Amino acid sequence: MPSSSLSRWVDRTLSRTQAMDHPQGLDGVYEGDNPIVDIVALHGLNGHREKTWTAENGVHWLRDLLPKDLPQARILCYGYDANTHSTRRVSWNNIYDHATNLVSDLYRKRKITNSINRPIIFIAHSLGGIVLKSALIHSNGAQTGALPEHRSIKLSTYGILFMGTPHQGGNGVQLGRVLANVASLFVAANDRLLKQLEHDSESLQQQLVQFNQISNDFVIKFVYEEYKTPTILGHSIMVCLCFTLPLSLSGLPERSHFVAREEELARMYQALGNKPGRRTVVVHGLGGMGKTQLAIAYMRQHRNLYTASIWLNARDQTSLHQGFRNVAVRILQEYPDLGYMANAASDKNGNASLAVKRWLNESKNDRWLLIYDNYDHPVMEGVTDDVPLGEVGGSSRPNETDQAAPEGYDIRQFLPDTDHGAIIVTTRSSAVQIGELLQLQKLHDIGDSLRILEATSNRKGVQDDASAVALARKLDGLPLALSTAGAYIRELATPWEQYLQDYETEWSKLQRLSPQLLAYGNRALYSTWNISYDSIRQRSESAAMLLRLWAFFGNEDLWFELLRQGREDGPKWLQDLTESRLVFDESMRVLCSHGLVEAHSTTVQPGPESNGYSVHGCVHSWMVHVLNAPNEQGLRTLAMVCLRLHVPDLETPESWLIQRRLMLHADRCRQLLDQADDQWSRTKVAESLATLYMYQEKHEESELMCTQALQGYEKLNGPKDISRLNVLNILGILYQDTGRLKEAESIYEQVLQGYEKAWGLEHTLTLNTVNTLGIRYQDTGRLKEAESIYEQVLQGYEKAWGLEHTSTLNMVNNLGLLYQDQGQLKEAESMFERALQDKEKARRLDHTSTLDTVHNLGTLYLQQGRLEEAESILERALQGYEKAYGPEHDSTLGTVNNLGLVYKLQGQLKEAESMLEWALRGSEKAWGPEHIKTLESVNNLSTVYHEIGQLKEAEAMYIRALQGYEKALGKEAIATWTEQLKRRSCI
Repeated sequence: MPSSSLSRWVDRTLSRTQAMDHPQGLDGVYEGDNPIVDIVALHGLNGHREKTWTAENGVHWLRDLLPKDLPQARILCYGYDANTHSTRRVSWNNIYDHATNLVSDLYRKRKITNSINRPIIFIAHSLGGIVLKSALIHSNGAQTGALPEHRSIKLSTYGILFMGTPHQGGNGVQLGRVLANVASLFVAANDRLLKQLEHDSESLQQQLVQFNQISNDFVIKFVYEEYKTPTILGHSIMVCLCFTLPLSLSGLPERSHFVAREEELARMYQALGNKPGRRTVVVHGLGGMGKTQLAIAYMRQHRNLYTASIWLNARDQTSLHQGFRNVAVRILQEYPDLGYMANAASDKNGNASLAVKRWLNESKNDRWLLIYDNYDHPVMEGVTDDVPLGEVGGSSRPNETDQAAPEGYDIRQFLPDTDHGAIIVTTRSSAVQIGELLQLQKLHDIGDSLRILEATSNRKGVQDDASAVALARKLDGLPLALSTAGAYIRELATPWEQYLQDYETEWSKLQRLSPQLLAYGNRALYSTWNISYDSIRQRSESAAMLLRLWAFFGNEDLWFELLRQGREDGPKWLQDLTESRLVFDESMRVLCSHGLVEAHSTTVQPGPESNGYSVHGCVHSWMVHVLNAPNEQGLRTLAMVCLRLHVPDLETPESWLIQRRLMLHADRCRQLLDQADDQWSRTKVAESLATLYMYQEKHEESELMCTQALQGYEKLNGPKDISRLNVLNILGILYQDTGRLKEAESIYEQVLQGYEKAWGLEHTLTLNTVNTLGIRYQDTGRLKEAESIYEQVLQGYEKAWGLEHTSTLNMVNNLGLLYQDQGQLKEAESMFERALQDKEKARRLDHTSTLDTVHNLGTLYLQQGRLEEAESILERALQGYEKAYGPEHDSTLGTVNNLGLVYKLQGQLKEAESMLEWALRGSEKAWGPEHIKTLESVNNLSTVYHEIGQLKEAEAMYIRALQGYEKALGKEAIATWTEQLKRRSCI
């Protein structure tokens, strides 16, 4: 700029600033007629308390126009020193100083006029909005401290009108700083205010975060100027007007009862907040998990962060084009001079998306939020390649899932091209990897589920209703299922208990009668996953058939080796599916990518087999009731065959881990038995389930399956069928474990006679039964008979299996237990050490049979008084048992009991009490209060209470144990049992 021009600009600036005064503080523009609300107006930077609101014709709109429309409003103008350059003085206050002055002056005015509780509506022009937000943040924080009365300003604020406020500062501020610096050559100038107002300055970013936390407490509106508001220096620092678009609720799903998700919202803000460049978050997850509701909640919560928030239905290209056209119409309504937008708004051929993208691509339009909702059918490179896994016929039910999935497309062609703005994509597919992935999972807090039930049902006290809590657990944190249940209950007298019962027995009918939910796009629980299934079927018939087969397993932990058991005689699609683990995983990948299946292992340690996959319980109900007809037999039989063939014997490596995984499917398989047509299959499955339940100490379930299997064999081959002997042997073990000793002995003798007749004395099946009979003799004190039987069995095993076979070593272990009961401790120790060394030599350190021997050696050391050795080895056994069986298994509890006795003898009475109480709780739960094993724990705990000095508790425990023994064994057997207790428990 030439020096003469600069001089003229400075002279003009000096003359204008010197000619104008700067009224400050509150000025009552209009007192109102019985006022019920205060309207407070703030000018912007370099503004004026009066002239900011006065037109060139002298009309002051707050004084001359507004009272005609709002006669019961008191109207106040607030002036503050916001000058950045002057010949006489400049404002050296910062934003916070102005904010606290505003709060103080306004509070004082309202106190004097006895109007502290009167509602307030603020009008903030330009950068005056920044001062106002700082004032409200200050007022909100005044709950405690020196000025708690300032809190009343925030509490009374009802609405805010922001007039062109640049909430993140503005690039125009940079020009203001240049002018201020030039002027400072001739006049006093202040650059401090302007520095605080730079675009994305640290202070403004902090203010945005703080104000967002309270913004939902106010009704907030944003407006822009068609005629410039005058300022002292003749220029106004305003937000760029043509890129502001008010939030529109048109087309959005109805607002649901949104709860929780604070962590997800925080992650979205961290990814989409004020950062350079374009930010994209892809929210993916199961249909009905609340992805749309989460995106809308984010948009509402952070609406002040963005100049334009746009929601688009991305279900298919037709819906998306219509959405862009609606946005173009909205933009045109706000900015009618945008010629290219006018053409796009009237064009029905899809050009609206190009016009809206052009608007979003503008370099100064960098604070928009764009939501692409329900992009569930992606066509992107590497996402939709077909998976050739064999030809399959008839994989879907007629009239159930025949609604066609929308044609897929590549969403990237509809994204803005520029490197700014924020984008949210919601999808069921985890394959849409065009931004930061956020998997939306089920609600883990039962309280959140109950809040949805309470809100949607309009019933109070849900958290105190046991049936409602049970229903919330059943629906397992799926928002769509919870909302459906609440909507059904809302207008009926049905109690929660009845709904839960109907959910179990009348699922399909209940879901079809439930009202559709506007918040979920009128989708119902029974149909929401049908389109996903149709898409899966188009990509891979094998994956679709796998989904149908899964209905006949449990919903958790389905894995490759389990399904491979049905491969030999199974259908072609299953043979193809289980050709290899890689092929199986590829089909599972298709299911996972559609959000229906989750890849994980429900067992912390999967053992020797593959990790598993799971589906949500509500999805499993859909598989059962929608994907398969009620009379479906082929897949039902196939599932039962897979489970039956996979029940391991004790020789299988880490068999206990496989058993625990199979237990997740056992109850579902048991439900299918009565519906199976084939008697032979029903009988064999019942026998396998009886074995599995026995291994896992589910005695009642095992006995029921034994009864069903015995009845089946009798129907097939008559009462003398040799196949019945194995089932009878299981039943004998159950009777022995549950204290029905005479019945157990009778069954063992029956089984032994059958095996001797069929196979001879030296057959391993015969020897197994003889061994079991020996255990029965040992438990009833017939030790000599037991010893003779054990020696016979050991010789037979050594001859049949060899010296180091697991069955042989288990027999050595049993003989050691017998020697221990006989008081032959050296011989017992020798047997235990032989068994343990050979098992460890075979590298079966964590096998349960190895742990049994470790435990037995520990109890022997306890009996010998070798307490440190006993403690060490029993702790090893406990660690192994907990890992293999869990904390409530009988083997775990037995070790806990004996470790408690070690602590007692060491004088660690608190530790002993803790262990023995653990053992007692577990025994009572597993066996009941009167079982022999429970009574052992009662007896041992009585001695610890005696040592501690809790004599009343000790006496009660002792009497309980004595009475229990007499009832279980009879008085004549008490002496024998007591001697065994003394030897085994060192009492």
